[in-house]
Amino acid sequence: MENLIPVWKSHYSIGRSILTLESSEKSTEDGPDSIIKLCEDNGIKDLFLIDDCMAGFLEGCVNSKAAGINFHFGLRITVCPDINIKNEESLSSSCKYIVLCKNDLGYKRLIKIYSLAAKDGFYYEPRIDFDSLKSQWCNDDLALVVPFYDSFLFENNLKIKS
Repeated sequence: MENLIPVWKSHYSIGRSILTLESSEKSTEDGPDSIIKLCEDNGIKDLFLIDDCMAGFLEGCVNSKAAGINFHFGLRITVCPDINIKNEESLSSSCKYIVLCKNDLGYKRLIKIYSLAAKDGFYYEPRIDFDSLKSQWCNDDLALVVPFYDSFLFENNLKIKS
């Protein structure tokens, strides 16, 4: 399976993973597993990290580079109909999308997207709407990943389908 792409989630996605981004030198037998060490041990040359916040980017980037692993980062973020509406109904019509940065400019755009979601869209969690996302978007720098289940729920909740 040459086209198999493992996608990881780190301990920075609180409650979602027990895998760390420690360098393989700091990884211990009796401690949590390191994604970097798992990639090294299994000959994985491209690390795709999808986290729920930006906190793990720097550690993942630095330790991947030191290990000779290509680092690809994506942010799993809540998308809602309107970041200015903050009520129970807005929660039920929200879903998760993943924004992958393709390069350094993509990383900078991703920081702006997350900052906007955390500052202006925050309602229990950082949220962004499609208009705000489009205002920061560039196809050269970012890619959108649509997880089927969440997009299915979003389509049905937003348009009240059953």
